[in-house]
Amino acid sequence: MQHCFVRRRRTPRSIAATLASLVIAGSLAGCGGKSVKYDHPVFAPPPTRTSSPLATLPTAEELSGQQTKLTGLERELGSVLTGSSVVALVNGQPVFLDDVMGGVRQMLEADVRLTADQRQVVLKRELGKRIEKYIADEVVMQAVKLEIPADRQDAIRQSLQPAFDEIVEGIRVKENKATLEELDAFLYTQGTSLAELQDNFFRMQMVEGYLSTHARSTAGLSRQELYSHYNKNLFRYTSEQQVRYAKILIRYSEAGGREAAMKLAESLKARVEGGEPFSEVAASASHDLSRENGGDMGWVKKGSLKREIEEIIFALPSGGVSEVVEYDGRCELYFCSDLHEASTVAFADVQQQLQEELLQLKKTESRQLVRDELLENAAVATLFDDEKSREAVTTPFSSPQL
Repeated sequence: MQHCFVRRRRTPRSIAATLASLVIAGSLAGCGGKSVKYDHPVFAPPPTRTSSPLATLPTAEELSGQQTKLTGLERELGSVLTGSSVVALVNGQPVFLDDVMGGVRQMLEADVRLTADQRQVVLKRELGKRIEKYIADEVVMQAVKLEIPADRQDAIRQSLQPAFDEIVEGIRVKENKATLEELDAFLYTQGTSLAELQDNFFRMQMVEGYLSTHARSTAGLSRQELYSHYNKNLFRYTSEQQVRYAKILIRYSEAGGREAAMKLAESLKARVEGGEPFSEVAASASHDLSRENGGDMGWVKKGSLKREIEEIIFALPSGGVSEVVEYDGRCELYFCSDLHEASTVAFADVQQQLQEELLQLKKTESRQLVRDELLENAAVATLFDDEKSREAVTTPFSSPQL
């Protein structure tokens, strides 16, 4: 793998979050509804192999001398980290600080509230959080470059360009920029650029495409597997009992005393039982602010109200009104305007959904196995190999949240 030593700024968190969310949407919407990442034609299934493609990667033994290249890495955490600091070696190739978190570094440097020492503490802590994921992707990217010829990589990039253009258009609209030139100028103030967003996008797509291509094919699912998955996730297909209720509240102080309040409440109850809409009775007589909505209190589940109130309203049939209930200084009437009984969606009604979910789950697990195999066979050294150093940089630091 040829590594470029020219320093490049990376995507700051705010723009990266936008890119990530749009990448997901763009990937799902691209190629006629198929995933750009997983179904791209250039990532055709590889021919049958008698040996692992990992054999072309440098082995740990071949790179046994690479630790000599780490001179000073163990001491790097005790010195000032810059964008060009080497924070890891992956199969002999250097990973620079800005490769992992250039945008964060730039935001920290621009934050005048932080001292130089505080910036370093936060920088090292955030590096500790991100480096593992970056290295996992870097190992895959090295495998991509070893296995896929340069012309095919170019073909992939070209075919992904329309999807990226759509994503950029979404960012342009979201950031309210009139032209791409104006958007690029804005991105520059955020420590990135359109070219850099494009590099990040293609990297994400290459990683996912490679993993999916090399993942083991998922066989058909048996009814027993589906039913087991259904039972394990039964809570997702079960709805709790819910009641939509309304109330009328009569305060003793506003009705002329307890006896007058109770008498008024009983008369209101009789009006509802006589066919008058509860909402109209509540709007005309209730002393509670809910009278503006006809006494409506909305949908509730068990556990959301006081137990004595729940026992009353959950015992009512739909359209039923309660007895007058006395409280300290007031009395109330409750009305069940709608009722949803607890229910469970039948297995047959969600079988297709279960199959799609379980197949996707197995595909995800299979892709992870490919990634794990690459990592297992990779030679990786980082600044955090010393556990004491790792603990030192991940200690929470009192500073503004990024």
